Amino acid sequence: MIRVLICIGLIPLMHLSLSGQVIVNASFEGDPAPSSLPYGWEPCGAGSTPDTQPGSWGVLTDAASGHTYLSLICRGEGVPFPGQWETCQQHLAQPLRAGVCYVYTVDLAHTETFAAAGITFGGYARLRVWGAAGPCQPQQLLWESPAVTHDTWYTYPFVFKPEADYPYILLEAYYTVMPKYSGNILVDNLQYVPEQNPCLPTM
Repeated sequence: MIRVLICIGLIPLMHLSLSGQVIVNASFEGDPAPSSLPYGWEPCGAGSTPDTQPGSWGVLTDAASGHTYLSLICRGEGVPFPGQWETCQQHLAQPLRAGVCYVYTVDLAHTETFAAAGITFGGYARLRVWGAAGPCQPQQLLWESPAVTHDTWYTYPFVFKPEADYPYILLEAYYTVMPKYSGNILVDNLQYVPEQNPCLPTM
């Protein structure tokens, strides 16, 4: 499987040594099933029913890491829960700390074949990553991807510095343009990687 590394500009942030910042089941391993999240992840809100893929809703893409991955959709008009988008969360064993510089990578892809109940969710979406102080309470947008238009897995590195302590991290699919439409994004291998792309002192 071809995987491409996309380098997104890293903003200069204060480098702080970290240890133990681990996301449980960062590879989204689980039993493939519709409306069912991998171990360690929880849904947010009515109609927020991400899936453990592949094999549901016409999604057949192989995983980037391990055997399974996460799919999230955003919804247009004329579908159940119109105008809503799917979000999931994890309660971190070690909170994201205010003022600390974090480096992560995530593998993202899109599929044209996602369809449910006769509705095609083939539009492009972006991934948004939030820090949250409580369950399903997004407070700081830590990072958002560009529109994910490729059906091959690409690895995106990203850097952020929380403004407060956040014990929860949230992942959500979101629209790339308006008005709202039905789209999808595939997510795999969300990793904390302090040894890569170290943050630089503020100039």
